[in-house]
Amino acid sequence: MIYNFYSKYVPRYGSNVKFNSEEELLMLGTKGIRLLIQQERNCNKGRVEPIKEIQKLINFFKNKNAQDIQEWGLGFQNPDTTGKTHKEKSFWGGYHLVSDDNTFEAFPHGVTTFNMCGKCLHVHGLWQYGYCVRCRCVLENGMDGQPDRMFDSPCILKTATPEFFNRAIQRLRNNQEDLINQTKNSTELVLYLLALEKIADKDIPLLPVMRNNNSLNLSDPEIVCYTHNYKSPNLSLISRRPMWFMKGTGRLYYYDLESIYLDSTDNYPGYGSYFHIPKIKFNIQDSRVMLKSDFEYILTHPEYAKFYAHHYDYFKTSGFDPEKFLSDLKSYR
Repeated sequence: MIYNFYSKYVPRYGSNVKFNSEEELLMLGTKGIRLLIQQERNCNKGRVEPIKEIQKLINFFKNKNAQDIQEWGLGFQNPDTTGKTHKEKSFWGGYHLVSDDNTFEAFPHGVTTFNMCGKCLHVHGLWQYGYCVRCRCVLENGMDGQPDRMFDSPCILKTATPEFFNRAIQRLRNNQEDLINQTKNSTELVLYLLALEKIADKDIPLLPVMRNNNSLNLSDPEIVCYTHNYKSPNLSLISRRPMWFMKGTGRLYYYDLESIYLDSTDNYPGYGSYFHIPKIKFNIQDSRVMLKSDFEYILTHPEYAKFYAHHYDYFKTSGFDPEKFLSDLKSYR
C-alpha cells in the first residue's frame, strides 16, 4: 500500500524514475530520503487550506436554492455588456469573448458574484486581462457535460435545480474526502521514511533527478563528466580521448541554472587560453555529470552504480546509455 501511494509522486523525479521496494528507497541514502520527507510534509501543508475552503463552500451552499442565489446577487453588480464584447482566438483552441474596453477589467475581483461569471468569487477557468474569459462554477467542477461559459454569462445558480445543488455539494464532499485521505496516507509515508532515514547510508550521493540548482555549486568543486555519446562541435578535437574529464578548481559557471563547463586545460594539449577550452553543457540533473566524491562512491559501490545508471530522466539525460555507462565504469576501474 505504501508504494502504491508513493508512486503518485514519482513523476516529479523524472519520466521513468520509480522506486518499487524498500531496498531501492534505501539506495537513495540519507540525503535522498530526507528530501522525500521534506517534500511530503510540504504537500501536506498545501492540502490544509483547500480542505478548509471546500468546507466553507459546503457550509455556504448547504440547504440553499436558486431563490437564495437571486437574493444574494442583489448585493453585487451586474454590468451590462451588450454590444461591448468581441471574439478572440484562444491559444488552447476555439475562441472566447473579451470586453471591448477596460471597464470590466477594472472591476475588483468578486464584484459580479452570483450575477456574471467573469469576476465572480466562485469562478474558475482561463483567466486573461484580469478576469475569467472561459468559465466554470466551482459547483460544476468535475461534472460531465458542463460547457465552458464566457465571461459575461449569467450565473447558472440563479436557475439551478435542487438536484444540481445536491450533486454539486456531494462532489465537493468527495473532493474534500480525497484530500483528507491523501493527507493521512502522506503522514503514514513520512513516518515510514523517517524510520528508513535512521538506517540509510549517509554517504550515498543524491540522485541527479533529485538535485536542485545548488547541488553541484560548491565553493571549490571537482566535477566529473561522462561524455560518451555527447554530441557537440566543441568536442571534435577531444572525441578520441578518454571519456572521463575532471574539472579543475573554481566555482561552477551556470547559464540558465543548467550549464556546466570544463575549465582546466591539463588534459587538452594545444589549448593555450581560457577562451579555447572545450565547453561541455549539461543539464544540472543530467546523470553524466557529478561531483568527484559522488564518482568515487559509484566506482567503489557496484550495486549503487547500477541503481544510479538506471534511475535517470530521459529528457534531461538525452542519449545516455546505462549499460554503456556501467561498461565504461568497469573499464575505468
